[in-house]
Amino acid sequence: MKKLIVLTVTAIGLIVLTLVLLQTNERITLQQAEQKIAQAYNAEVLESYTKGESFAITFSSATGQYDATVNAHGQIVALTQTIATDALKEETAPQEEPKPEVKPTPPPAPTQMTSDEALRIATARFAGSVEQIEFVPSSNGGYYDIELEAGDQEVTMQIHALTGDILSVVYDD
Repeated sequence: MKKLIVLTVTAIGLIVLTLVLLQTNERITLQQAEQKIAQAYNAEVLESYTKGESFAITFSSATGQYDATVNAHGQIVALTQTIATDALKEETAPQEEPKPEVKPTPPPAPTQMTSDEALRIATARFAGSVEQIEFVPSSNGGYYDIELEAGDQEVTMQIHALTGDILSVVYDD
């Protein structure tokens, strides 16, 4: 009975060993390697050739372009992405003519207001008669120095010549 068990185990071992050796010796063709890649990656094979005992295959899929190496037994032993999907789209997209660069037009330089405009601003703040109006130049555009009088009250105002802002108001009694 022991001999029967030993013979049965040995026979099973030899069968398994034979099957393993048969499977590992099964070689695929270049065309089979291409089909394996096309099915595995839902890809289009672009180029393929035999490289020693393996196959070099370049293919394109939805995620990009790749180089793969498949050994003679059908195993993918190397896979490298060579071009990402965005780069493929840029390569195949029609090139647009470069548009000329449009620079925004700078705002026009502020212009100096007239003494009449400065006087309107001053009299809107203090109603009085004009005693004196003088333009004083400065590095920020200058200002109008305006003296107004109403009764016993006198006012001196400085009005910015570019912006029309009231820079100062001094009341004299």
